[in-house]
Amino acid sequence: MKKLQKWLLASIVTLAVLGGAAYEIHAKYQPLLFVVGDEVMRQDQWVALRPELFAGLPYTRSDDLQFLERRAMEELVLANAKAMNVTYDADVLNKQISQFGNTPEERKKTLAGMGTTEDKVRTNYERSLTAFALKTKMTRDVTVTEQEINDYYEQNKELFHAPEFRSVYFVKFKITDSELYDAAIAATPQTFPDLVKKYNDETANRIAAWHELDGQDHLASHTTQHVAELAFQAPVNKVTGPIQENGWNYFYMVSEIKEPHQFSLLEEHSKIQSTILQDKQLAQYRKWLEERKGVVGYAYFPENLDREPLSAFWHDLTQNLKLLF
Repeated sequence: MKKLQKWLLASIVTLAVLGGAAYEIHAKYQPLLFVVGDEVMRQDQWVALRPELFAGLPYTRSDDLQFLERRAMEELVLANAKAMNVTYDADVLNKQISQFGNTPEERKKTLAGMGTTEDKVRTNYERSLTAFALKTKMTRDVTVTEQEINDYYEQNKELFHAPEFRSVYFVKFKITDSELYDAAIAATPQTFPDLVKKYNDETANRIAAWHELDGQDHLASHTTQHVAELAFQAPVNKVTGPIQENGWNYFYMVSEIKEPHQFSLLEEHSKIQSTILQDKQLAQYRKWLEERKGVVGYAYFPENLDREPLSAFWHDLTQNLKLLF
């Protein structure tokens, strides 16, 4: 009987201890959101950092996850830069900081008006410049061949084609508006631009405008598809109308035509080279960073944003032990 009593008492004490521990974990444990080497981001740290990252603006759940992942990748970049002794150019940093004032007092005043401090701005620039220096180092061997440039041009010729653009004066008004109808009928190529300026009054159902070097689709969004098609077939400096559609009268006049143009490979060579180079550098850099995750010890736990502390504690246990030892 005494053994049973002792066993019951021990069980009660054990349960009480476990229950108390569970309560403490639930009340105080901060889940891991990401780990990069010895650097960690826990939930309370992220909550404190959010206002600065979002500048006090409202944000969605998707925004929160996007910024969290970006921050984790930034820490991965900085950890690799530190391991490789890559740093920023101090002269560039000082030049950037000097934009806010030449003296500490001037900078303090300027940055206070922006809701921040020089220390915070300096830290952000240091992170950004270090990341740039690392990317430059790891992608400096990337080159672009003439064949790649030629292939890109041939495969994307439509990107280098400028369609026809036209400058068009037009006026739109109700078919019952006899005053404006008579004025438009009497207008000449010389007087039509002044008519457009005079009769633009949406409150009176009179819509007039000049669209400079517009594409056909954009003009159609302000008139109708049919009117835009006719305007792109009309000669220069001829007042045309009325065209009646859905209770409206349209008059228009084309003042300038810019013919369609296919830009040559020679014209676009440097732009294409720059585009391909940036794409190749980004692809190589991302691949290299992905490979470095295992080297520096990168772990990302966005699901911990929603986990209860006790559940997150057990989920994080292995990672926390690694951090301890």
